[in-house]
Amino acid sequence: MLRNTLRKAVTQWGKARLPLSVLAQHVKREAPDADPLDVLRVELTALQESGAIKVPSSVWKQWGDLSTSVTVVRQEAPAPTRHGVAWVPKMAWVPSEGAPFRLEDLQAVNEYLKKVAHPPVAARERSLQVFGDEKRLDGLVHEGALFGGRITLDDLDCYAVQPPLAYWRSGLDAPHLVVENHTTWATVVRAVQEGRLRYGDVIYGAGATVTGSLSHLPSGEVLSFCDLDPAGLAIAVRLHDLAGVKPDLSLWTRMLFKQGLGRTLKPQSVSADVARVFGTDFSTQADALFRAGRWVPQEAVTVHDLC
Repeated sequence: MLRNTLRKAVTQWGKARLPLSVLAQHVKREAPDADPLDVLRVELTALQESGAIKVPSSVWKQWGDLSTSVTVVRQEAPAPTRHGVAWVPKMAWVPSEGAPFRLEDLQAVNEYLKKVAHPPVAARERSLQVFGDEKRLDGLVHEGALFGGRITLDDLDCYAVQPPLAYWRSGLDAPHLVVENHTTWATVVRAVQEGRLRYGDVIYGAGATVTGSLSHLPSGEVLSFCDLDPAGLAIAVRLHDLAGVKPDLSLWTRMLFKQGLGRTLKPQSVSADVARVFGTDFSTQADALFRAGRWVPQEAVTVHDLC
């Protein structure tokens, strides 16, 4: 029977990762008249439910790519206990290294990993299932992993979802503009409608949210315009480094002339990245502003300043 053949192949495989191509060969030999991918999907699900394998979310995302691999589940003894909890192999580090992390979070992940893998879902959907809080993973995940990189989103059978970007489309053949704050976004849209400025799409960045939504940026030249403060400059630098988005110096410079509307800031210097991204002249002036303990919000630039 095909399922027994596949189970034997899994058991005898000597490595942790088993390529789908190996299992597909068995399918083609024993079920030559069937669609191998259809049969393989059914058999993988059955093997996963039995606990013999774990199917990473990447396999389902790239379904049909036989170079992807499943994980062979070895029957290992539970890790030593901490607080009366028996930790699964992937959490075996907890008794000796788990002190910095909240026990409730560790236990919730441990319970999930005891189960067979599930088809992948969005991270907040899995977070609700695992922690009872749809936003808990947001606070635990750093660079795609949690607990200091020990557990990945793949381990939890989920994937990050980039927030959508709101934008207004002018229809003009012109560069696009990312605007940090919603009031200034509306002001720029009005200026384009009145012919004061020329931009294609005017994109609402929602503060730093845009740096996590780069896949939603339009094609073509994209510029940025943020608050003239450390956070705003950091957003612009990150947009530049991750997506080639350049600061629109014609707009940023307008804020330098609005220092009378500036707000107080702990005196500090601009980062070295500002000169690299904005140029020496603007960086020098921004540095003088910050050293004087001031910053300028975007809202200092009104529609009447835009022409």
